[in-house]
Amino acid sequence: MNRTTNRIVLAAGIFCLGVPITHAFGGDTYTVSSNTPPYRQSSLSDGSVKTVWWNKDAGGKNVVSIDIGLDRQISQVMFFAASADKYAYDYVIDVDGKRVASGTADKPDWYGIAFDAPKKVSQARIEVTNARLEGWVAIGDIVMGEPVAPPWEENRPIAEVKKAIYREPSQGGGAPCMWTFYSGPKLERLEQNWTDTGDIWKNSIPRLSLDNGRTWTNCKPRPAGYDTRNGYTIWEWSWADPIYDPASGLLVQPWNRQLLVGRQYHDFPYYITSADHGRTWNDPEPLRYEEGEDFDPEDPAKPAFLLNNQAQPGFLIRLRKSGDLLLSACLANAPDDPKNGERVWKLGALCWRGRWDAAGEKYQWTAGKRVQIDAEQSSRGLLEADLAELNDGRILVVWRGSDNQYTTGHKWFSLSSDKGMTL
Repeated sequence: MNRTTNRIVLAAGIFCLGVPITHAFGGDTYTVSSNTPPYRQSSLSDGSVKTVWWNKDAGGKNVVSIDIGLDRQISQVMFFAASADKYAYDYVIDVDGKRVASGTADKPDWYGIAFDAPKKVSQARIEVTNARLEGWVAIGDIVMGEPVAPPWEENRPIAEVKKAIYREPSQGGGAPCMWTFYSGPKLERLEQNWTDTGDIWKNSIPRLSLDNGRTWTNCKPRPAGYDTRNGYTIWEWSWADPIYDPASGLLVQPWNRQLLVGRQYHDFPYYITSADHGRTWNDPEPLRYEEGEDFDPEDPAKPAFLLNNQAQPGFLIRLRKSGDLLLSACLANAPDDPKNGERVWKLGALCWRGRWDAAGEKYQWTAGKRVQIDAEQSSRGLLEADLAELNDGRILVVWRGSDNQYTTGHKWFSLSSDKGMTL
């Protein structure tokens, strides 16, 4: 490639000690600084830059530093100096913080050196010490190359873009939906696409990529959707993205089971795990905060199950700095609500903290204390829980509220100082 060179042109003027001057050249910005007053700059007809400085004090130190915008490159650093009284002096040339030349001029009339810089150099510094220089005798010259094009300008095309229908709409109604997320430590990616009808998943098609999306393979669908068992409508799904836990090597995802009994919705929290980045999943494991029986598909509304451990997992499961997993939930039984058993939507909320037990090869979960909201503040309680760990270690939990007969809906939040165990 043929390369043309441009040299910085500095306007003549006086430079105050220790104060840099910023210049614009060809749309670029560079800064020249020197520690030696007076400081003089000259503009030559060939476009070169002559950074001239002189010192009449024996043992003086002259430094010039030029910083260039990163979109240009320095192609050469040149230095010429002379001592009228033929004093010896030392010199160094630094380019981008690296010493590229140094030496001693032994009482010369004139001395010069030129250094060809590598590409994309952004800063050059010339220093002369132990000198008694007279007149226009020390000259630093920074020669500029042409602007350096960014990689996306030199390496075109950066990608091929094609428009295509990813998933056709379902003939039976509903909207096609998709999400994708990382499911492992080496850019493994899991994709989930399905047809959405309200809150109902249908025709779920998961795919797995082990090379960051370059190639994909189908994998086993996770349990999701709804059916009717012994006269009860049951939904099973997850709002939350899974998270990879390096302590266990597993992908962990909250899971929800919801039963409609009469006019009341009953939600129950679970979690599922995958040892192969989402290709297959283990059966859901329940999360509990009180005594109660397991779900019985033959008797879904058994009171010993139905009335206990109600909660809906939130949108995210977090991996804390400590290595613990933290999950927030809403629609939990509210212990201080006298109408809890009658509510269509429960008013309580809480968090679970989980840690991998390597010896037992399972997760140990600890339920936090429950908090509740008044139905006069949010008629459907606390919904769509989300959480974050703040820089100071506190846990922020946010819920969506609903309206009531007097006010509009709000967002509600709680701060925990004990790792989410008390809200």
